[in-house]
Amino acid sequence: IYGWYLWTRKSNDKPENPISKTTSKEKKQSVFIFVSTLIFVYAVYTFFDKWTHWTAYVDTITTAIFFVGMWLMAKRKIENWIYWIVGDIIS
Repeated sequence: IYGWYLWTRKSNDKPENPISKTTSKEKKQSVFIFVSTLIFVYAVYTFFDKWTHWTAYVDTITTAIFFVGMWLMAKRKIENWIYWIVGDIIS
């Protein structure tokens, strides 16, 4: 829904949001999203006592990678493909 909102909103004084590379600020935001997702998924696994198998570690890391990839894709950043490919390889 977030990406759909970003891609469909239009402003009369601002052209369409073009595909671009990430800025240093967006790289910092990506790291924050990655770490936040790791912590959140770890907390969920711990709360439901599902941290019992090695696949939980893999799932936690791939979830964080895919969240960053989705966020970058919604922002139309070309680097989103790196995260998608790395996440797919790990999966």
